[in-house]
Amino acid sequence: MTDPRIEAAIYAAWTNTVQFKSGETFAQYNEREPYAAGEFRVAITAALAAADAAAWRPIESAPKDGTEIIAYGTQKADALSPIEPYLGVVWWEYELWQDGSIACRPVLTHWQPLPAPPASIDALGGVDG
Repeated sequence: MTDPRIEAAIYAAWTNTVQFKSGETFAQYNEREPYAAGEFRVAITAALAAADAAAWRPIESAPKDGTEIIAYGTQKADALSPIEPYLGVVWWEYELWQDGSIACRPVLTHWQPLPAPPASIDALGGVDG
């Protein structure tokens, strides 16, 4: 199964092509020009990966106004536990990053804003995401 984000991005990019404006769907283009369509898909996939990587920002730049964010770092459950990766939704409150648990506080290094809420199927160009 293909990542629905990739399919949505392909659809969004395709709607800006000359082929789309002349009435050709990406599926039709894929049948007519499979190599070029494959390259188009690879380019969109690479662009999404680059955007995902660039979305992570140093935690020092995160908002401290109660806004929920996605945070990454490390955590330890207790003194004897190994250090583990941490990924979760947090917000700044009482001079600490909160995640709603009473577990040990993670050591956060990076953050990014929450993504947009789920889109409707129509907004995804008919692709169920």
